Parts: sequence; C-alpha cells; structure tokens
Amino acid sequence: MEHLSKTPSFANHAKVNDAGESATETTADHLWGKLRAASPGRIHAQVIELKVCGGLTGPLVYAMTEKGSKAFLESSLAILAGLPLLDIRDILEKTAKNNLRVLLRTAGMKDELIRPMLPLICRLYGKTAPSQRPDRVLYLA
Repeated sequence: MEHLSKTPSFANHAKVNDAGESATETTADHLWGKLRAASPGRIHAQVIELKVCGGLTGPLVYAMTEKGSKAFLESSLAILAGLPLLDIRDILEKTAKNNLRVLLRTAGMKDELIRPMLPLICRLYGKTAPSQRPDRVLYLA
C-alpha cells in the first residue's frame, strides 16, 4: 500500500501555492487522483494516515465529499467522531437528515462547513436536504 510519507506531505502544504490554488484544493485533487478507484479499506487507511500527520481537516473532508467520495466521508467521520465505521455508515444511510448536523458537530466540523456539507451528504445518500428554515424542505434532483 502506498503511504502518504512516500508522496509529498499533504499536512505541510503552505496555505496557498504559487498558482493561487488553496492547499485543501490541491490536496483533495491529489487524493482524488490516488483514491478515485481505491477500495474502501485503502481509503480508510489513507484517512487514518492523514489524521496521524495532522492533514485530516474539515475543509479536506468537504472537498472530498464534493468530489463524491462516500468512503472518504465515512472514514473521516468515523475517525474524527471516534465512532465505528459501520455505525457511521448506518447513521449516514438511515438516520433522519436533521440528525446529520449532530454527527458533523460530533466530528468537530464547524458550522460554516456544516451548512454547505449537508446538501452534499444528502445528495450522496439520496435524501432530501434539510432546509435552513424548519418550515421549508429543499428537494434535490
């Protein structure tokens, strides 16, 4: 298995590279290229390594979720929330959508990431996104 230590360090990127691209975007693009076709087990191992080297951040989880990586999202939430991976999968697949906020907060996600992340998660798992107002429901196509 290829380890992050054999590739450029993701945790030590500067905030912005020469092209003006954020370190999170660069890291997510590189990871996506490596993990797009990887098994969930391999993705979980990379998430653990990112956590150990300090590179597992909320913005990175968001960027990988935006790219459609369910396995990265599940593994990241399991590691960050300290819950078993199977429990995270059950929560994401079966729980009420408003309870996803609780899971994301438990994983240490900040509110400014939770709001845009909820519709992405709902889209990945085929749910309607929780609205920002309790009396409205947003339906995603």
